[in-house]
Amino acid sequence: MARLKLRPTNITSYSMSDGRWIRLAEISCVHAKMVCLMAKKRPRATEQRNPRTRGLDTKSTLEILRAIQREEATVAKAVARAIPAIARAVDAIAHALQRGGRLFYVGAGTSGRLAALDAAEIPPTFGTPARMVQAVIAGGRRALTHAVEGAEDNRAQGARDLAARGLNHNDVVVGITASGSTPYVLGALEFARRRHAVTVGVAANPGTPITRLAKISIVAETGPEAIAGSTRMKAGTAQKMGPQHAFYFCDGAHGSRL
Repeated sequence: MARLKLRPTNITSYSMSDGRWIRLAEISCVHAKMVCLMAKKRPRATEQRNPRTRGLDTKSTLEILRAIQREEATVAKAVARAIPAIARAVDAIAHALQRGGRLFYVGAGTSGRLAALDAAEIPPTFGTPARMVQAVIAGGRRALTHAVEGAEDNRAQGARDLAARGLNHNDVVVGITASGSTPYVLGALEFARRRHAVTVGVAANPGTPITRLAKISIVAETGPEAIAGSTRMKAGTAQKMGPQHAFYFCDGAHGSRL
């Protein structure tokens, strides 16, 4: 990358390392264009304001609850549209379990806590070994009950946490992230790909890094939340429904019929 240095005789001009000179006005023009491009980039749907729930704080308790319930009622349809992708994940997971592989859920924050809930309920419900389905959450056990700042942004730790579990090619890794771009989860999926494990991505936004990285992508487009950016609401509900559907059918395929 070319470096800039100040020309002593002209404070409005800069020299590039390759000998070219540009004026401050030119730099300002380029900077302005970059700012405009960034401003035009719309936030992902789950981070946008919901026009149906604007002014929520001015409504009565009853009106607030009804508005939130109306939004939550749309989740089942979003998950239904993702059923074909869920079916592909079910087949891949069932095949892995039949070969003695394991299922790893990986998530951060709400996604990780929902993964831990599902993994904890599987053994008593289906009589499976505890090692068969495991949850890996950014920040470790403490993150189950406390916010661990910065844990979700540690891409390398996602890989290290899976390596510590002895991930191998017989296993399946399901990365869960509402935004579709949580670094911790992406790092885990990248590691899983290097180990030739099957990778599944669960997100609430289409066209995100996780959908490009995972072999199978499950996208339940839940849209803007009732409270802007609070993806523990609709996106969280969808994340609970998707994996639950998947394992219930996988366990049947594995031999424990309902």
